[in-house]
Amino acid sequence: MLDEVVEYLAPQPGKVYLDGTFGEGGYTKRILDEADCKVVAIDQDPCAIDKAHMLAQVYPDRLEVKWHEFGKLDALSRTFDGIVLDIGLSSGQLASDRGFSFKTDSPLDMRMSSTSTHGSLRRLIPADVVLNQFSVDKLAGIFRQYGQERFAHPIANEIDRRRGKTPFATTHQLVDAVLAAVPKRYAREATIHPATRVFQSLRIYVNDELGQLQSALALAANALNPGGRLVVVSFHSLEDAMVKKHFRALAQDSSLSEKLADTGRNDDPVFRILTKRAAR
Repeated sequence: MLDEVVEYLAPQPGKVYLDGTFGEGGYTKRILDEADCKVVAIDQDPCAIDKAHMLAQVYPDRLEVKWHEFGKLDALSRTFDGIVLDIGLSSGQLASDRGFSFKTDSPLDMRMSSTSTHGSLRRLIPADVVLNQFSVDKLAGIFRQYGQERFAHPIANEIDRRRGKTPFATTHQLVDAVLAAVPKRYAREATIHPATRVFQSLRIYVNDELGQLQSALALAANALNPGGRLVVVSFHSLEDAMVKKHFRALAQDSSLSEKLADTGRNDDPVFRILTKRAAR
């Protein structure tokens, strides 16, 4: 999606853009290479911020870096000519030892804004506490609401049975519990790993991802200069539905939009849609 994002953002010389989810820095670098502009790069993940500071040395005086949540755009106290938000995991997070991936055995943490080295940007409950202390019904609700997991209750019951003997501490413990709870035929024939939706739902819950997205969308209009553009990249249906609903309220359509200059008329729309449908 890198080409599409930069195409719709359309960086211009002398303008200032916000990369609200720096991640590995792909969008920021491409924006800076596309035009003689400036970028403010934020991320809640301190590991991403370390990478952003390294990139800032390559683009002196053009890249400003802040350890910040994208759900608090108002706290930046400035406006931008374009904003890009990519709502998902970065490759660095998947490769980390914080429990985001079930492919390697690592501690069940899943907090994006915390590491043992950097400390915490905000107080979050780690995934192992959720698994070991939340009730069966609460766990099933998380799996169903944020992961649309069809076997939510059987998985929650299996977690409850196992944690009574050995508390959950690692990703492979959770994978084993999921595989034991879902029907064997489903595990064999599923197009995605049976633990995918459980891991997704825990990550979304732990980091309040949908709450942050809702806040960012609500604040983005006031964070854009007239003519500014907002591009949002979403990866699953919950995010996608939230983005589309919000932009329909602003401009009766999709999620790639441009803020119109003030015409002085109260009935004028705030945004103009740049595409007939979401880019894929």
